[in-house]
Amino acid sequence: MFKKRIRSIFAVLSLAFSLNAYSAESDTEANQTLAEKDKRYWEVNPLEGAEEPKVLSIGLRQPEGPVWIPLHNALYFSDVRGEATYRFTLPDTFEKYRSPTGQANGMAVMNGNELYMCEVLNRRLTKMLLPADPDTPPPEPEVVFDGWPGTGSREGRFNQTNDIIIRSDGNVYFTDPNYRKVETDTLGFTAVYRIDPKGELSIVTKELYPNGIALSPEEDILYVTNRASIWKFPLSEDGMPGEGSEFIRTNGSVDGFAVDIAGNLYTTSKGIEVYSRDGHRWGSLGIGGSNCTFGGEDMRILFITTKGGIAWTELLIPGLP
Repeated sequence: MFKKRIRSIFAVLSLAFSLNAYSAESDTEANQTLAEKDKRYWEVNPLEGAEEPKVLSIGLRQPEGPVWIPLHNALYFSDVRGEATYRFTLPDTFEKYRSPTGQANGMAVMNGNELYMCEVLNRRLTKMLLPADPDTPPPEPEVVFDGWPGTGSREGRFNQTNDIIIRSDGNVYFTDPNYRKVETDTLGFTAVYRIDPKGELSIVTKELYPNGIALSPEEDILYVTNRASIWKFPLSEDGMPGEGSEFIRTNGSVDGFAVDIAGNLYTTSKGIEVYSRDGHRWGSLGIGGSNCTFGGEDMRILFITTKGGIAWTELLIPGLP
């Protein structure tokens, strides 16, 4: 036991040295290269040395959809039922950025300044160009898609777009469950969708009740939550998904989740449960939440949308956007 502990300490110290060298290269491509070349990341518990998350509650009704915006050095997140998007700047500054939002939920950024939003109430996917100055009022969002054609329903409208992830080559993937049981003009199915770089919409799967969505560090696997499990879909070089399969059975229903550069998955189920890239459970952070994402200058801060507001803690291994 003592020898194992010594090995663990040396592994953590060695990894910490690598992370210091890494800190100057925080872009996604650098993250992937480092994760591929340095497999010590795969052997170290990412929760090693993690402190209790700090919690800041401001009475929000349904915090969700966190996304780190390097352009503004800030975290953006939604209060879905409160119809507002907020900006959080460390250590403790909250600002309302936009309202109303159509009950925006999941958000993701393309090219550093193009914010995509899943609007639950409006049942659509929208985007807007973020101003370089964070104090400039946001523009009106533009509709990307609001439904699936050829369904035979009256309008073919989405149920309630929920979460989104964007690959570095411009492939967009998003989920469309039906948690509020919308009964009018719905599709008759729930689905995961893909928008390819040419702007064409296609269905990844209609076999799940999807919620959260994320990518592996190499961007060759698409992860999707399905109630109390996480599924994975292989992705081809151009982003085309293959047949999916169940990957992890969790200890409770999973909402959103995040991935670090070692491929560990941080799931919002019973607490923040953390799993390795091969499905091994590392442990959990003792706080519940609806979604989480990585941010901060070196991408080592895990931000969690939790009851009434947000929580955050600094971790050993940097995360992906």
